Amino acid sequence: MDEAEKALLERIRAELAANHRGEAWACAGAHLCLWLSILASFGAAIVATMESAPRLLVAILAAIPGTAIVFERTSMLTARWRWHCAAQTRLQAFERQLLYEGANARQVSEELSDYWVRMQEKYPAGKAEGLSPKILRPNKGQQ
Repeated sequence: MDEAEKALLERIRAELAANHRGEAWACAGAHLCLWLSILASFGAAIVATMESAPRLLVAILAAIPGTAIVFERTSMLTARWRWHCAAQTRLQAFERQLLYEGANARQVSEELSDYWVRMQEKYPAGKAEGLSPKILRPNKGQQ
């Protein structure tokens, strides 16, 4: 393996490590929102059955699932997690091309550059998935 291939392999491994951190944060955030929604929903149902439970506590617990879902949708944690998983898989393929498939550094570098350009265009940001402005428009019969 020549110096260019070693340098590119080092760069790919650094990108793998950074991408893994992004994947871990997005995964943890998405799962936290999911479990917070589930547990708060159960908690609100259980507390609501208690006669001595303060109504404010029931209201707060009942509001948590919706808040967690809106937060997850607007921050797009699940979509970002999927994006990072796809990037991780492809980066590992680039690593294998250099290590085991005999690809040269120039070829892999060009493919890697093209890949990152396409992936940056697909990064989930800038809009809230599932919160379309169409939802806010009334139907023609309701105007």
